[in-house]
Amino acid sequence: MITRIVRPLLIVLLAAGAAYAVHWQAAQTAQAQSMERMQRAVTVAHDAQAAALQVLSLHAEALAQDPAFVDYVVQSLQPNAALGGGIDRASISDLLNARRHGYDVAMVLDAQGMPAALDGVLLKDKASIQRDPLVTTALASGKPSQGAWVFDGKLLWVSVHPLLRGGIVQGALVAVQTVGESYPALVARHTGVPAAVVVSGGAGFVMATQHTLPGWAVQSLPELAGTLPPNDALPPNGRALGVPGTDREQPGWVLPVDASGGRALVFLLGSDRPDGAAARGETLLYGVIALLALLALLASVLGRRHRPR
Repeated sequence: MITRIVRPLLIVLLAAGAAYAVHWQAAQTAQAQSMERMQRAVTVAHDAQAAALQVLSLHAEALAQDPAFVDYVVQSLQPNAALGGGIDRASISDLLNARRHGYDVAMVLDAQGMPAALDGVLLKDKASIQRDPLVTTALASGKPSQGAWVFDGKLLWVSVHPLLRGGIVQGALVAVQTVGESYPALVARHTGVPAAVVVSGGAGFVMATQHTLPGWAVQSLPELAGTLPPNDALPPNGRALGVPGTDREQPGWVLPVDASGGRALVFLLGSDRPDGAAARGETLLYGVIALLALLALLASVLGRRHRPR
C-alpha cells in the first residue's frame, strides 16, 4: 500500500524538480541574454551620440569656416552709429535663417561669448550661455567643442565653432539640435532594447523622450533617476540596476550623459524572460516533463491493475 502511494508521489516530485531546474536555467539564460543586449545597447547609444554630434559639427563647420559669412558677422558685430551704437543683430539673424541647415537653432556669440543673434527658439538666458564650458573652451582655444546641454526638460546636442579672422577669435557660431525620439528609437532598432532619456527639470526629473517604452516605465524611471548618485560618480559606461515594474523588478541599465545645465541619463530596459530559441526550448522542455510524468503515472496505474492477485 505504501509503495503504491510513494511511487506516484515520487514521480510528481521528480517532475516538479525537473521543472524547477528548467525554470532556473531559463532565468539564467534570460539574465545572460538581457545583459548581452544591454551591453550592445550601451555601445550603440555612445555611437549614436558621437554620430549626431559629428553631423551637427559638420553642418556648423561649413558655415563657421565660410570667409564671407565670418566677414559679414564680424562687420555686423561692430557698433553702428545708425543703430544708436548697437550691433546689427537683425542682419545676423536674417543671415542665420538663410544659412541654417540641419539643426534646430543657430546662434552667434560675440568675442566675449555673449549671444548677439539667434535663429530658432532657445529661451536659455544669455549669462548661462556665456559661462557654459563648451562656449568658454571654444573661445579660449580657438577650436570647436561639442557636447550636450540640458534645458527646459530637453537634452540638446551642441556644437560651438569659433569664428576666426586673421587667426583671431572674433566670436562663435553655436549650433543646437534637440535630442528627439529618433535617438532612443535607433538604440531599440539595432539592439531590441527599449531606451529612454531622462533629464533633470524643475524639482525632479522628467522624461525627455518616451519612445519604445512600456507604460509603467514612464512613471518609474524619473523616480528612479532621483535616487541615483551624481553623474560623475557613475562609470562612463553606466551600470546595471533594477527598475521597478508593475509586478516585479525588471533588469535595467543606466548610462550617464555628460551635459551642462543639468543631469541627463539614458535608461535601457532589459527582460527577465528568455527569448528566441531559449524561450521555445523552455516551453518544449516543460511539455516533455509533463508528458513523461503523465506516462509514468499511467504506467504505474496500469501496472497495479494488471498485477497478478
